[in-house]
Amino acid sequence: MRSLIALCFLTLVGCGESHSACGSTTDAPICHRGWSGSASCCLEGDALRPSCDGDTWTCPSGYFTESECGTVDPVCEAIDAGPEDGGDPCGGPQPTCYQGWSGDAGCCLEDATIGAMCDGGGWSCAPGYFRMSECFRLSPICEGADAGPIPGTYDNCEVTSDCQIVANTCCGVCGMASADDMAAIARESSTEYYRNVACPESRDGPVPCPGCATQLNPHLVATCDMTGVRAVCLQVDLATEPYSTCTTDADCFLATPECCACGEVPLHQTIALNTSRAGDINALTCDFDVTCPPCVPTFDAAARPACVAGACTVVSD
Repeated sequence: MRSLIALCFLTLVGCGESHSACGSTTDAPICHRGWSGSASCCLEGDALRPSCDGDTWTCPSGYFTESECGTVDPVCEAIDAGPEDGGDPCGGPQPTCYQGWSGDAGCCLEDATIGAMCDGGGWSCAPGYFRMSECFRLSPICEGADAGPIPGTYDNCEVTSDCQIVANTCCGVCGMASADDMAAIARESSTEYYRNVACPESRDGPVPCPGCATQLNPHLVATCDMTGVRAVCLQVDLATEPYSTCTTDADCFLATPECCACGEVPLHQTIALNTSRAGDINALTCDFDVTCPPCVPTFDAAARPACVAGACTVVSD
């Protein structure tokens, strides 16, 4: 009976799955799968236990212990996956290419991806797509000032009064600005926007501006657009469709781009819109919780609305 017990004990300790048989009294290591079979980057969530081969813990082919992995990450791609195979220009893992917003690597769309192409000289991305290491940042959404080469969010808003129209250059333009010359940003971010986006050269000191007069364009208004993934300051040009479209003078009326406008309105702040867009002024320029007082604006007696070349225009007699 003692011989039988001893035999059973020896059989147990000699089992291929015991710690002693693999020369260790500690738990077996975890084997992580190497991305594309390489230990330069191992996938954190794709792991298994090794097998006991004689007196050595052994990982399956393509799997490595944590000490053998260069990095252990939830995702391995592009630059994270380690160096490519030096023998073959395209022998390493296929990098992921991210679509740059408007074709620019300043901001790349996180979910708009394609695989890189092997062109004989190495991996390359299609035009308008960039590797993770080339993208200034990855984001689920890129728009407005966020899509430029400087990181940061300059157009966040909760209500329209959070937003303002500013020049997108150091000095603005001579004469009346167009929509291309201006941007809608958050008021609280105006200093950062000027220093980082509109006029980075101002960091080195005051920037000399030409001695010409600039004129605000009354058709350009800033509103807080809440229809997208996040609320953002948006520039609206009231001189464009559908706000100013017309066929006759009767289609047009005088307005001013202010929330709850009252009192006298100077000629240079007067615009003309299609009569069907009368409710748009307050919708665009007022915060959603504003109640306007019972008053109306008073316009210059010389100003009248007219339909000129299919657009409502202010003319003065």
